[in-house]
Amino acid sequence: MPGIIGDKVTIQPAFTVSVQRSGSDEIFRRFVRADGARCGAGDQPAGVCRVRSTTANDVVTVDTDGIALVEAGAAIALTEGSKAVMPDASGRAIVAVGSVPYAGLALDAAAAAGDVIRVWLNRGSPVLL
Repeated sequence: MPGIIGDKVTIQPAFTVSVQRSGSDEIFRRFVRADGARCGAGDQPAGVCRVRSTTANDVVTVDTDGIALVEAGAAIALTEGSKAVMPDASGRAIVAVGSVPYAGLALDAAAAAGDVIRVWLNRGSPVLL
């Protein structure tokens, strides 16, 4: 069930899985890998964690397809309606650069790091869990 604030859909997951955490880094609204660890720069994410957890071995909900809320790691300006994003060193969304596989498309602009934006997750290069 999507969440709605005003006229904006906040989340609309199409596919969600449970993953056991492999670390204790903050992963709420951040890109995570298939092994349950927070993504680093250049990692291909399995999805975005929807719950707060800082405890290793917790089982968490990860949205792998659809629209998810992700914390921005820097300002993201939108041109032509969306912008490809990838994880930064802390698993937050930043503008995709180079040949690194992108994680999804930012549907909202971010004025600065820490803003929460909607990202349409990329399933073009699926990661099997």
